[in-house]
Amino acid sequence: MASWMTKIFGGSSDNSAKSVNEKAVSGRILKNLLDRHSPIMISFPDSPEQYLSRVIDVDFQGSRLILNEFSPKEGHAKAISGATFYASASDQGVGVSFKTNVLEEGTENGIAFYKVAFPTSLEYKRRREGFRIKILPGTSSSVQITFANAENLSADLVDLSFSGLRFSIEGQSPFELNLGDNISLCQFEILKDFVIKSKAEICFLSFDEKKRQTLIGCRFLEMSESSQRLVNQAVLALQREEIRRENGE
Repeated sequence: MASWMTKIFGGSSDNSAKSVNEKAVSGRILKNLLDRHSPIMISFPDSPEQYLSRVIDVDFQGSRLILNEFSPKEGHAKAISGATFYASASDQGVGVSFKTNVLEEGTENGIAFYKVAFPTSLEYKRRREGFRIKILPGTSSSVQITFANAENLSADLVDLSFSGLRFSIEGQSPFELNLGDNISLCQFEILKDFVIKSKAEICFLSFDEKKRQTLIGCRFLEMSESSQRLVNQAVLALQREEIRRENGE
């Protein structure tokens, strides 16, 4: 990722929204969402409901973007109606959004996909903090941390993002922790379906006097592609659970 994203978004801390109108640049941003399996949130102007999808192909020659079936499945009927919808995603601290509509539908292995119009403009916004989803009460989760010096911690998962997580421990840490400390193994389990392992680095430390808890934030390091896919899937699953609870299901 890099250099080209730095050129596009710059290295400043400006987090105001900007537009990308060049097809080649837009295509590279969308290709990055494809390569990283980044979840996309879908919304229609006439409905409060939100649906989840992801990019499964970028067709430059045909000026088409291909998205997989909207989830929950109720979104399929709205997709094939041809109505304009808004799509938003987050990748490495940059929020990307655009509007488009379905031009053609298809199925593969029983799963729908949509060929949508290539967006004429992308809105992007560099964020000081990446998107994070909170772990709701009652959600099955656990965190085991092993530091480079072989010291260990068991913790409670607080929230998860595509690039890191935050967890809490009761009281203060039994040993000294510092910003920049390396975690040789961060293993966490979510919803009993996702067990993810990665190296990490401490980027946030705070002690809550009222709750008597230490909050620790980490960013993933050297995460494998398979683990990153699991993280993306876990975030999607947590978002679905949040929507389900909001709807009283």
